[in-house]
Amino acid sequence: MAKGMARPLPIICVLMPHSALAPEGSVHPDPEGRHLELIVNALDYRWAEFTKRRGGTQSTGVTDLGVFVDWSSLYMAPQDPPPPGAKGQAAAKVRRTPHEHAVFHDALAGVHTLFAHKLTTVWMIPEGQHTVGPKEVKYKEAWPSFLYLVATMIKPVNISEVGAWPQVLDLGGAVSTTAVPVPNGHYEQERICRRAPCEPLTFFDGHEHGHCIGSTPMVAAQYREALYAMLAGVEELDFRKCGWGDEEAAWMALAMPLCGRLQRLLLSGNAIGNTGASAIAGALASGACRNLVILALDNNEIGDAGASSLFQCLSPTDGSTETGGQRPLSELKTFTLANNSISDSSIAALAGAITVGALKGCKVNLDGNPATKVSRKAVKKALKKCKNMP
Repeated sequence: MAKGMARPLPIICVLMPHSALAPEGSVHPDPEGRHLELIVNALDYRWAEFTKRRGGTQSTGVTDLGVFVDWSSLYMAPQDPPPPGAKGQAAAKVRRTPHEHAVFHDALAGVHTLFAHKLTTVWMIPEGQHTVGPKEVKYKEAWPSFLYLVATMIKPVNISEVGAWPQVLDLGGAVSTTAVPVPNGHYEQERICRRAPCEPLTFFDGHEHGHCIGSTPMVAAQYREALYAMLAGVEELDFRKCGWGDEEAAWMALAMPLCGRLQRLLLSGNAIGNTGASAIAGALASGACRNLVILALDNNEIGDAGASSLFQCLSPTDGSTETGGQRPLSELKTFTLANNSISDSSIAALAGAITVGALKGCKVNLDGNPATKVSRKAVKKALKKCKNMP
């Protein structure tokens, strides 16, 4: 960090759509150089983002960048074309030496860290064209699918206030200055669909990504281990304006028990409703994310049912902290539900929970809801009274 600005590493990792890790060798992912041309054009267009000075000697722009392409760095071993009349895999001649084979398999154990790390930049090349707007990038092969999932999990979103430059791009989107801008001023390349963390077994047979080409036990185990490692250590998950609904919120709730050090959960600007809010409340009530400092659910579609579930999970376990009850989110300092559909009935329940010790020392934002000023004033009064509790 430098004056509040995150300084990513000057490393761009390119996610190719065809990089199957076949032991006998792989097909070249870019034989005509089309992907390489996309990368060059994006570098030309976005170079000023990297070199831009950002104030102070400790926050100047970069002067050079490294571009990592797994195909040219991992001894992917392209196959020689089989001789005329040859049949089967035995006809293909492998061009990976024993030394290259050993290096290749050693590298596979940790190469995904380059894509998953919070301070690297990932440029994704989708399979074919897709419609304008945020849409999940899907790959047929397991390896690029795996890298896509880990690359979009803990990096700051492209609308982040502390990001030096967009750290996840979809090179299949528009890049020219004539592109139609989205409301936040970014272009289509930056409108990345960031899905909720997939379950740990997603690459195993019978699960969502188990059917992907090249979904080997190695890829399945690596995703599971990477998921546990990232969520166990992450302090902020930023999924603002990702187009999430109740289903995505429910998946997030399933992952929350793994987030032992999470302090900031930002889910603003989505379409999460009562079902999704209740799922998140259930995870919090079960003891997940006890170190949470900020919970942002503003600008969603949460009504009284979802809000009541959230308010109930924040109450002390025996009804009052004065009698020794434990407050579930004792570290929570900011809780925002602004611009939802919450009315007086559920806000009255919140005021009651606060009076028995919930949300002590926490700022609660309920602006923009259909609740009356009287009920919001009651919450503020309860918070002020709670602040003076022992």
